[in-house]
Parts: sequence; C-alpha cells; structure tokens
Amino acid sequence: MGPENTLILIDGKPVSSRNSVRQGWRGERDTRGDTSWVPPEMIERIEVLRGPAAARYGNGAAGGVVNIITK
Repeated sequence: MGPENTLILIDGKPVSSRNSVRQGWRGERDTRGDTSWVPPEMIERIEVLRGPAAARYGNGAAGGVVNIITK
C-alpha cells in the first residue's frame, strides 16, 4: 500500500486541492492533499496513525492518517 492510501488532515479536517490529484507511479490516482501552505512555525505537533484507519476516517485512510495540528 502506497502513500495514495494515506489520509492527510490539518486540525482534523481533510486536506485537498485541485492540484493534488495526479497519477501515481503505478498509474493509480493520487489524491494527497497540498500541505505546503502550512508554515512550519504554525505546527504544534503531527499525529501519525499507522495502518488501516478506514473504519474511523473512511476508505481514503486505508494506509493510515497524518494529522497536522496547528497552534
């Protein structure tokens, strides 16, 4: 399972943008969110939930969840 199956959240909300949808190296659709707009000094902590989290967050989180918590 690759990064295309990892859900990215900022303060618990899914991150998405039109620019973040692209083809992965195996041809699969990659919908990772664009987090480049979060300045590092605004990040309080980053929570990582490894493994399947689809039961709680939906099928986009089959590979895990990264939640960026801001200050």
